[in-house]
Amino acid sequence: MKLIYKRIFIMFSVTLNIGVIIMAGMMFFHNSKRPHENPDIEDVVYSLNLQKDHESRVLECIRRFRIEIEKQDEKSNAVRDSVVSLASKSGPLDQGLLNQLNETMNKEEISKNALFKTHVTELRNLLGDEKGALFYTLLQEHIKNINKLHRR
Repeated sequence: MKLIYKRIFIMFSVTLNIGVIIMAGMMFFHNSKRPHENPDIEDVVYSLNLQKDHESRVLECIRRFRIEIEKQDEKSNAVRDSVVSLASKSGPLDQGLLNQLNETMNKEEISKNALFKTHVTELRNLLGDEKGALFYTLLQEHIKNINKLHRR
């Protein structure tokens, strides 16, 4: 086989491999979940067969809750980082500052729990008694299924 044909086949092979890698990357990022999306919970909402405007209000309520919870998580993580930073310093541990940080973490957790309670109440009121009970029943089943998958 002539050298020119070998070079053409090698260039074709390299180009094909690069194309496969690029397509795999594009498919991976295209199919990955965005931070404020959880299609499974959206499917639970869709299964309630609500009117479109009612459905959009419920999904908006869930979206707002996720944003608020992420903000709370960021605050909690920042405090935990401060505790780790404090513990990583050489010398004696400043117990006063550690107690303050611990108290801040406790307040953040209380705030997060209050936010969750408010969200559950708001969503239940938005859905009504019958659809609200059905939503939380389906959500509970969904969570159980997720936990089963993660135990494997």
